[in-house]
Amino acid sequence: DLVDDLALNVASLDASVLHFIDAARLARDEVDITPEWIDLTPLVARVRSKLESALGGRTVQVSLGADRAWGDPEAVGRIVELLLANAARFSAVGTGITISSRDAGGGTTISVTDQGQGIPQKHLAKVWEPFWRADVSETGVSRGAGLGLSIVKELAERHGGTARVSSTQGRGSTFSVELPGPR
Repeated sequence: DLVDDLALNVASLDASVLHFIDAARLARDEVDITPEWIDLTPLVARVRSKLESALGGRTVQVSLGADRAWGDPEAVGRIVELLLANAARFSAVGTGITISSRDAGGGTTISVTDQGQGIPQKHLAKVWEPFWRADVSETGVSRGAGLGLSIVKELAERHGGTARVSSTQGRGSTFSVELPGPR
């Protein structure tokens, strides 16, 4: 048990450091967005493989209605990774997470839906703010720097897109990123 706890804490620390690096690079405008057509199937497979231990005990269903998206491969991969990690963090073991995509007016919408506890209406606008985290007493989750979703929003906007959330308390949340097509 001690080794498992230690591994979990090291993984959490590693993720937090990566979040701080991403946030600093974005703040210094050091992230170049070079869009191209991205095949979403292998991208999602890579992200799932990378997050395998964090997803432990959660079923991930992939439903890609759109096969590809126009975006920077590294940035879109990071968006999917952050959304999937967030869904796992706030979902109980044994619940499902769905990664989906669909064509949207010349662009692509990528969504991650969880069956977690949902987000109170009063917090929905705050989830995109850097360093904001819901109170541990509300979520039961104490890990995280509060940067992941703000990074998602910033990366989506740098593509000329948007990030959205919808949530129902007790039923789960859907985080979506709309990426425009080529201009």
